Amino acid sequence: MSMNTITLKGYVVGEAPETKQVSSSTKISFSIGVYDPFLKSKEDNTRKYVSFFNCETWPRDKDVQGEVSKLSKGEYISFDARPVQDRWEHDGQKLSRIRFIVDGFIEVLHHPAKPAQQQQPDQTPDSPPTFEDDIPF
Repeated sequence: MSMNTITLKGYVVGEAPETKQVSSSTKISFSIGVYDPFLKSKEDNTRKYVSFFNCETWPRDKDVQGEVSKLSKGEYISFDARPVQDRWEHDGQKLSRIRFIVDGFIEVLHHPAKPAQQQQPDQTPDSPPTFEDDIPF
């Protein structure tokens, strides 16, 4: 049996990830927004096109569970995941969706800048720039 795994990079959208107990396991769900540089929005050619993906993880380690639960809106993250297709029927219409099951570690690549926050003592003028304008959420 072969299993497809892909690497996703995107911005966390929405508020804090949703944590839910399922039997003796914990399921943490969140969504990410991913820019598609090859597609343009139909409404405005200057806007970037964004795709949204539902993701979930089932961390076994309490430390990992705590870190995933702390993800916040606007963080740019990277992780490996496997796609899963859900299928169902509603009012005679066949429906489906793709969601991604996170395999392993979620790496935070960029934290959003906090507005009206003073420079932290450990930050220097040479610190990497923040990209507030690039975060569409």
